Amino acid sequence: MKQFSLIAAMLLVQVVEGGAFKRYSEEPTDNPLKAVMGQPKADGGFMREGFHLWDPSIIKVGDTYHMFASCWPDDDFQKWKQSYVVRATSKNLLGPYTYVEDVLLPRPGKYFDSQGCHNPKITFHDGKFYLYHLGISSWKSGVAVSDSVEGPWERRDDWCIPANNPAMWIHADGSVYGVGKVKVPNPKYEKGSKEFHHQFHYLQAIKADNIFGPYTRLHEKGENALPENFENEDPCIWYDGGRYHVMVTDLHGYATGLKRGFTYYTSKDGLKYELVSKDPLFSMNHPIRFDDDSEFKFARIERPNVVLNEKGDVIAVLAACLPHKHAEGSRILVFPVNNYSGR
Repeated sequence: MKQFSLIAAMLLVQVVEGGAFKRYSEEPTDNPLKAVMGQPKADGGFMREGFHLWDPSIIKVGDTYHMFASCWPDDDFQKWKQSYVVRATSKNLLGPYTYVEDVLLPRPGKYFDSQGCHNPKITFHDGKFYLYHLGISSWKSGVAVSDSVEGPWERRDDWCIPANNPAMWIHADGSVYGVGKVKVPNPKYEKGSKEFHHQFHYLQAIKADNIFGPYTRLHEKGENALPENFENEDPCIWYDGGRYHVMVTDLHGYATGLKRGFTYYTSKDGLKYELVSKDPLFSMNHPIRFDDDSEFKFARIERPNVVLNEKGDVIAVLAACLPHKHAEGSRILVFPVNNYSGR
């Protein structure tokens, strides 16, 4: 498998702007990660027979890696709207991970997560663990808190974040910065259409003085933090003291020309982001070669994520959900990424 570098030569791709095509010619910024994708373990990652797995987020506690993920039975892929959050563990970053427990279940009633708990993101700050998750059917996100990575987890209905699938960063002073997906009507289609591809999927920033909010949007509804990318989702974020770094799924390849590629942006002010490279870290257009030299092209690649080590450095992993046949469930692979030095 060709290894995909974020510092490859610039490509010229076409993007849609106002119904016309425009040449994307800005020079990408220097890549502070210098990352190269490696080969996942053929028997690694996370699989659970009889279930779909999605949305991985990994944290290391002691000598154990804990993966939080969305889960639902595999008899119908569309049942993801009734998903719940599970936890799995491994002594090896690349897996295999073993299912341990159900963590967050839907709370029927007037709660924001009354039908489903989806897209978990785990983080640690000031002695406590925080677990963000998307609530279905409200399409808002909330946070659960615990003294232990093993729970129990405390949830309240008013801990809601006005963004879809947000990625959050907690600063040392306890303030929070995040980015999330916002849907904006596409004027090419019938006004009021809720079809997924009839809307733009912008990235916008939010902030709060503390983990429990209230959260404030930093963009107006029609603004976009990313340059000329109208279809993206699933951001992950980290901060190096001078810049925010965001990786997203570029759904239609507006930034790179390759659909469902993991695309990397940076920002100094958290409002406007710059595309680092036209070569995505990975794309569903290419097959995956495993560490035993077997190769397979999965049907879908989404949900990028990163892991930070104890010093706060970005370390060698990128987690992604890669279902083959939806009827057979979907698995999570964990990709090694080397050379995360020189940030």
